[in-house]
Amino acid sequence: CCFLWVPIRDQLFGGLNEGFIYNLLGAGFPEEIIKILPVIIILKRTKYINEPIDYLIYASSSALGFAFIENIDYIYDFKESSPNIIACRSLLPTFMLMTCSSIFAFGIFFFQETGKIKYLIGFYLFASFNHALYNAYLSYILIFFSIIYYSRLMRSLLNISPFYDEKKIILLKKGQYILGFAFIILHVINVVFINFYSNYFKTEITSQIWFNDFIFILTAFIFHKIVSRNLKINKGEFKILGKKRIRLLSNLQQIVIDNYYAKFKDINEI
Repeated sequence: CCFLWVPIRDQLFGGLNEGFIYNLLGAGFPEEIIKILPVIIILKRTKYINEPIDYLIYASSSALGFAFIENIDYIYDFKESSPNIIACRSLLPTFMLMTCSSIFAFGIFFFQETGKIKYLIGFYLFASFNHALYNAYLSYILIFFSIIYYSRLMRSLLNISPFYDEKKIILLKKGQYILGFAFIILHVINVVFINFYSNYFKTEITSQIWFNDFIFILTAFIFHKIVSRNLKINKGEFKILGKKRIRLLSNLQQIVIDNYYAKFKDINEI
């Protein structure tokens, strides 16, 4: 779908100014549908998605696949003018695509639990608008809070997992360090490439876009660790930001979460 959509998008919207409307029509609305299609197929044809966090995991995986294909197009188009395009594309766009897909997938979870179409439409629109805002304005603040929201949502969904196992918490923490290490190594390699194989070594590293993106992402994760330092994985607890009054869910959505947890909790007790 990604391979097909890119040339179609260029033909349909190539004449528009690349502002918010262009990105909403040409990226937000269609791309959020494209990215969620594999999740819907897996949901309908398999039994792999059997708890809330699975919606986010498969949505994130689909978004990463989409980003990979889309990045090929960007790398080809900017191979002469921007030798650091790989590093730039591996940072903010990847986080944005994963977060937006996960928002939509979370709406699908609510739809599956309630049968109410408003959750599909609402979360789809929210994901699409976030996608368009990022594309149009490269909103660092939006990505900053998206990273925090995404990571906290993952943690909260682990708390209400039917397969909750305290022994696996240690493995989860180890996985975080492995991902962080891989993230740093990727950009160390990029620094070596830029300094030895491009003209960018003539400019200060702090003036390069990829470096600023890297520092911004690193800052977001540090801020997340600070605000989450007193929050632990606790069975049955669903708090995205740790405080009930700013949980970022409506009362009805919180009731859906509570009912889901109570449902599988009763089954386990039986």
